[in-house]
Amino acid sequence: MKTKLFVCLLAALMVATLPVAAKDKNKGTGTVLENWGTVSVPNDLYMEAGTQPVLIADTADNDMVTALARVLPGNTPQTYQLVKADQGAFQYGYMLHYRLNAYEVQTLVGTSSKGTSLASSINAALQAKLPRQYYLTEPVKAQTVNGTTFYTGAVEKRIFINQADFTETIRIIVRQGDSLADVVLVLGHDGENADLLPAVTQMLIQAKRAKK
Repeated sequence: MKTKLFVCLLAALMVATLPVAAKDKNKGTGTVLENWGTVSVPNDLYMEAGTQPVLIADTADNDMVTALARVLPGNTPQTYQLVKADQGAFQYGYMLHYRLNAYEVQTLVGTSSKGTSLASSINAALQAKLPRQYYLTEPVKAQTVNGTTFYTGAVEKRIFINQADFTETIRIIVRQGDSLADVVLVLGHDGENADLLPAVTQMLIQAKRAKK
């Protein structure tokens, strides 16, 4: 009961601290994400910069940034807490945004090329390097939106909570530029009626990039 009360208070606080004037009933909130672009945050999605504990990072004191530092040494992500409201019910998520140079991409997946070969290399690397209890459930594939190519896929980790099996999903979104690649990981539960992960994915791939 105390946990539920804390969660409700946290959600209410996040709602209260967001700029109400920025909302548009149809278009959502225009928000600039550093090194990504301007996204339209849906009206029922609350996003705030900051870190939070993640159960699936149990091997690193529930700190996902520390857990991923074993794979991405020297890379500190931008982190965001996510809450999606649905008529009094709440979905919770966490978003991490990394920037990698071409050498880091090549070190991780074996190639810095684009298109099908990059998607295949990412999938091969995930299959070979995922820690125990993590599974590639949606192989990474390329899709082009408004002239920009994204690579999207999903990984899951199964954990046990109160003697019950629980699955957490990590959505992978990669946007490759000429010299840098942006990698976004969105964590959350992807069960029945859960639409946080697809909503955030859609928000990111529809972002407007700043003109250079």
